[in-house]
Amino acid sequence: MDNKDRIRTLICAIVEDKSLKLENDTELLKSEILDSLGIAQLVAGIETEFNIELEGDDILPENFETVNAINNLIMKYR
Repeated sequence: MDNKDRIRTLICAIVEDKSLKLENDTELLKSEILDSLGIAQLVAGIETEFNIELEGDDILPENFETVNAINNLIMKYR
């Protein structure tokens, strides 16, 4: 499973919808798939799943707009 698949799996677990079809460019915030609580849960999940610690300066809405944006953020720490 690649990073983007792992990110999609985390998001589906947070929204409790395993049938949710997410593309890499699905607008997660605009389509209200994620809200501020969802982002907080996703940050915790990312830190655990990818064994990284995100800096507070990186926890910005634009870094969580799409699976691609989240993957770019993760790659910054690798």
